[in-house]
Amino acid sequence: MKTNLTLIFLLCFSLVSYSQKAKTAKKITIGGLFNYSIPKQKQVTLTSILRATYPIYNKIVLGAEVNYFQFFGKYGNNDNLGGIAFARINPYQGFIGEIGYSYNSMISSTRQSLANTKGIFAAVGYQVKINKLFSIEFQYRALPMKYLENGVVNSKIYLLGFNFAL
Repeated sequence: MKTNLTLIFLLCFSLVSYSQKAKTAKKITIGGLFNYSIPKQKQVTLTSILRATYPIYNKIVLGAEVNYFQFFGKYGNNDNLGGIAFARINPYQGFIGEIGYSYNSMISSTRQSLANTKGIFAAVGYQVKINKLFSIEFQYRALPMKYLENGVVNSKIYLLGFNFAL
C-alpha cells in the first residue's frame, strides 16, 4: 500500500514539475478546415469548420469550433450545424491528437425527421508550419453523426485546412 502511494505521489510530483518547466505558448490561433468527399454511401459530404485555439503549454491546446455538415445525394439532403469543445496535444514533430465533446443539430432535411447528435469527438492528424504565422493541417476525425440509410453512429471524415496565429 505504501509503495503504491509513493508511486502515485512521485507521478503527480513529476507532472507538476514538468508543467512548471514547460514553456507557455502565447499565440491564439484561428483557422478553418474543409472537406468535400464521396463516402461509401451514395452521398456527397461537404464540411466547413471555423475554429479557435488557445495554447496552455507548449504542446497542450484548448479550443472550440463551429461546424457545418451537408449530406446530399441518393438518400436525401441533410444540413447539420454544431460545435465542438476540445483539447489538443502535439506530442511529436507536427503530429496532433484531439478529443472533446461534440453537439450537432440537424437544421433541415428532405425527410421529416430532425435529430440532435452529441457525444465524444476524436481526431488525429498532422500539422505543417509554413512560417511563424501560418500552418496547414490534415485531420482524420470521427464524429457522432448518423447516416440515414443504415444508422451508423460514427461519421468518419478527412479534413484539410489552414491556421493563422494571432
